[in-house]
Amino acid sequence: MEMLAADKIDSLEVEQDLFRQATWSIYYHAMYLPGLGNSALSQIDDRLGNGERSPRPEDTHAPQDLRTSIKVVQQASDSHGDRRRQRALRKLAAAGFANTQRRKDLIQAARQTPNVGMRNEAVGKIEEVGRAVDLLARSLDVDVAELNATPPGDAVNAIDEALLSLSTACVTMNATCESCYVPFDPVRPTTSMTARVLVKRPVAELAAVIDPRSWATCSDAFTLSNAVTYNPSQHTYDPVLATPNPGTPWTDGMLDEEVKLGKVEFRNVLNIEFDQTAPDEWTVDYSLFESRKLKMPLVDLNECVNVNEGVVIARKLLPGWTELIVEKRVRFVDLTIGTKPNPFGVDPGEILNFWAPVLLCLWLEDYTQLGPCCTP
Repeated sequence: MEMLAADKIDSLEVEQDLFRQATWSIYYHAMYLPGLGNSALSQIDDRLGNGERSPRPEDTHAPQDLRTSIKVVQQASDSHGDRRRQRALRKLAAAGFANTQRRKDLIQAARQTPNVGMRNEAVGKIEEVGRAVDLLARSLDVDVAELNATPPGDAVNAIDEALLSLSTACVTMNATCESCYVPFDPVRPTTSMTARVLVKRPVAELAAVIDPRSWATCSDAFTLSNAVTYNPSQHTYDPVLATPNPGTPWTDGMLDEEVKLGKVEFRNVLNIEFDQTAPDEWTVDYSLFESRKLKMPLVDLNECVNVNEGVVIARKLLPGWTELIVEKRVRFVDLTIGTKPNPFGVDPGEILNFWAPVLLCLWLEDYTQLGPCCTP
């Protein structure tokens, strides 16, 4: 039985990795329409500082083919399946992949490629992506013809309205994420983010979702979110074995969190204050106690950030509706090692801070669009 349990855990971890890779790839392609191929980030793992090939080809940031990514999300059968499909459809439709005219424009641009083989391949990809996006909409009972005719700028609102009209269950609407990158704050880069979403769910139910102990259950980005206590004499963290049910206030607490975004892994211990701050409001205040791990291609450190703080608020907006707000401020460590030639085209020591506005909005949108309808 122990082997069977271990096999099940391994299978779940592999499935989670597939979902993370698919989501990252969809976000990439939604931001960079022309390529529909690999990103410039794929080059990072193929080069060392001296220009040699990397000996670790399995370590890559490169997004996978968009058609494959949509297929992975389309076939998701776990408890978050519909939320994954909704999130993917919003992102792809906002990028124009659901719009008939936008597809025609992309195909027309692809047909200008001089090489016949590459031209036909590009056109074929765009047509296949269009069919996959239509299938994604159809699986959610969103009217495909109406979506095809909707301008990309209006697509997310149209999808939200369609989902709301079709469901009496939990629905998320008007999701946003804003990033502010400050290059010198006061000396090194810092990113501040605010993500908001409206949730068709009572605030009392959202309390269990925003409880930090539920983060790993309700978000693909978190692989670990356990309450711990600190033993200063041994400099160790011990798990809190007997914890109240999620949604029960806990203050002066500590959380051991691990986050995985693509091939980048972070691990920190946070100070936690989770409490009901008003009759219809629950709040999490968190700050960094200790940074413990940063793992990515060519980098393996026991520290990832020196600033990591913020707040999560769930407050009643209307009967049955809750506003969820996530604010975060983060500064990654300087990765500069030695004086090797720069393979990134920017200060390599600050590469994670350059990526932070996009990378962390991916994380926060996972939390605000996937998480709110979760059952911890």
